[in-house]
Amino acid sequence: MRIRVVLALVISACSSSPPATLLSSDAPVAPSPVGDVGGLVLDVATQQPLPDVAVTVIDGAKSTTATTIADGTFHVTGVGTGNVIVTFAAPGYLGATATATVPVTADGTAPESAETTVGPIGLIKSSGTFTMRLLDENGAPAAGATVTLRAQLQFVSYATGSPIPMGNVNASATSDAAGIATVAGLPDYTELGELFDPTLFVYVPPQSVGAPAYPFLGLHVVFPTAGTSGEPTIVLAGPTTPLSILASNLAYVSAPFTDAPNPIDAAGPITIAFNQAIDPATVVAQVLQEDGKTLAAQQVTSQVDANVLTLNGAFPAGARFNLSFHVESIAHPPSLLHTVDLVRPFFTMPAGPPSIVAASVVKTTSAGVVSVSFSFDQPVGVGDDITSASDCVAQYEGVNLDNGDPAIYAGEYSPLSVTCDADANPAPVLNITALTPGEQAPPVLTTGFATRWTVVINDTPAPGTNSAACKPGIPAGACPGPIGGNELHLVFSRLPPTAQIVSTTGVPLTDSAGLVLTIP
Repeated sequence: MRIRVVLALVISACSSSPPATLLSSDAPVAPSPVGDVGGLVLDVATQQPLPDVAVTVIDGAKSTTATTIADGTFHVTGVGTGNVIVTFAAPGYLGATATATVPVTADGTAPESAETTVGPIGLIKSSGTFTMRLLDENGAPAAGATVTLRAQLQFVSYATGSPIPMGNVNASATSDAAGIATVAGLPDYTELGELFDPTLFVYVPPQSVGAPAYPFLGLHVVFPTAGTSGEPTIVLAGPTTPLSILASNLAYVSAPFTDAPNPIDAAGPITIAFNQAIDPATVVAQVLQEDGKTLAAQQVTSQVDANVLTLNGAFPAGARFNLSFHVESIAHPPSLLHTVDLVRPFFTMPAGPPSIVAASVVKTTSAGVVSVSFSFDQPVGVGDDITSASDCVAQYEGVNLDNGDPAIYAGEYSPLSVTCDADANPAPVLNITALTPGEQAPPVLTTGFATRWTVVINDTPAPGTNSAACKPGIPAGACPGPIGGNELHLVFSRLPPTAQIVSTTGVPLTDSAGLVLTIP
């Protein structure tokens, strides 16, 4: 025993540091914090709980699986804290993938009795199909063409309480000897009804098809509804196919033109789809002002994806512009056959109902005729390329026009009674109730919409203007027409439905108190 004590003292005395502490490999290690993940899975079409859905929670390199029970719920325990990925799979349904975060407290542990909820998630049946027919430029079936289709819906998230479409589905098919291609594995829109946007995007890449080999340049086609009746036909442009426009979000670019301008979002973009791939190096696009001649302050940048030209830019709301563009087919030398040069009008979505720009009111005299011009803060009009005057719109307050007739005279404003007989105007006849749009036709198409408008007035109380006797006590020929300071009310309720002045969104203008101007 003495020897052991002496050795211990000697070792202690010779060491300049405290004795080392020995750790056992069997010492306990604090476990990593974990939490629970749960949720509910529904069938989107029936809104009923969906049992037997395989749910996988991926936590880093670890995967934990579970299955939804009869009430559509699932519960997974022992999930590591932090971000996790949750996948859902069921036979006959499109898959779904969601993310979640398992919380961790400040001391590095998972909250007690807390479950991270995913969804609810709505699954969609994958029984949807879409069939199309592919033809070459000669009208013959295009066999062996690969077609890829994308649907903008894979599953639905109800996390906010409202159905939010999530994900997209890509599926492919090859056309048969008859040129028929059927793409399967799509959302079943027939069950979903009108709940979600059924737009389908079809892409046929550049390839050689048929026998002998037929070179096709590539094409993107948009089908606005998955319920398109019959088998829509896609014509694959070939070496002798003229370059043309298939579709655009600008109403006046693709024929036939619509009656309404269908304004685009002020933030853009502008899209134009051609019948064949175009050469990005040939694209020249400029935005012109309303006159179709002067460059606008807002210009665009171009992007080409096969046959689709996208022009990105930002524009003021409620405005009229004109787009000038030049493109050429990717596989042909420059020629009229394979070139498109156009100048077309377009409109941006207004921010609100039309109003009169007060500073725009101007009175002019030309050849003895007095007129007042003014501007709305956005284009308005009858549309359908109608640029003629609209009668019984301008009504004047505080003006004596009746020549002794006790009835309200044409052009005299009254909230309860307005007459519109242009022939009743005093000689020489001037229809002072008609409003004329100032849209300029050349060098671009007219649309029937304009910001600038003009009304002819008659503010000269010269002899002959009001040839009959005026109201009692007013000498003949001395009845003044509208003069400076009189208010001009715009009244639209007396227009027939076929001649109604509307905004570019198609909303009819009303007899609003705000649509009043003062004659200078």
